[in-house]
Amino acid sequence: MTGCKSLLRSKEVAMRIALVILLTCGVAFGQQRYVRDFTAGTNGVATATYDSFEGELHAIFISNDASVTGTVSVAYTPLGLTSEVLATNTVVGSKAFYPSVYLTDSAGTALTNHPPVRYILKRDDVTVTVTDAPASSTWRAVLLVK
Repeated sequence: MTGCKSLLRSKEVAMRIALVILLTCGVAFGQQRYVRDFTAGTNGVATATYDSFEGELHAIFISNDASVTGTVSVAYTPLGLTSEVLATNTVVGSKAFYPSVYLTDSAGTALTNHPPVRYILKRDDVTVTVTDAPASSTWRAVLLVK
C-alpha cells in the first residue's frame, strides 16, 4: 500500500511540474496586447503614442465607438530618426492591419524574391494618428506583439 501512495505522490509532483512548464512556455511564447483608447478633439484629430515599444509587431487593430469614419496612420520612429509608416487607410468602424516589410540588400533595395517579414521594433515609439474623424469620437488601438 505504501508503494501505491508513493507512486501516486510522484505522479502528482510530475503533473505539477508539467503544468508549471506549460504555463511558463505560454508566457514566454505568447503574444502581448497593448491597448490605448484616445478621443478626437474638435479638429477631428486623435493621437496615441506607445513609448519605447519593443517586439515583433504582428497586428494592429483599430476601432471606434460608433462606427464612424476616420483616416488612420500608424508610424514608428526608429532610434529617434525619421518616422516610418507601418499602416495607413480609411477606417469605418474597425480595421485590422498586418504590417510586414521586405528585407533589403546593402543598397537598400527590397529583396522581393524573399517573403516579407514582420517589423521588429527595438525600443521605438509607435504613434497612431486618426484624422478627419468626428469630434469627440473615441478610438481604440490594439497592437499585438510577440
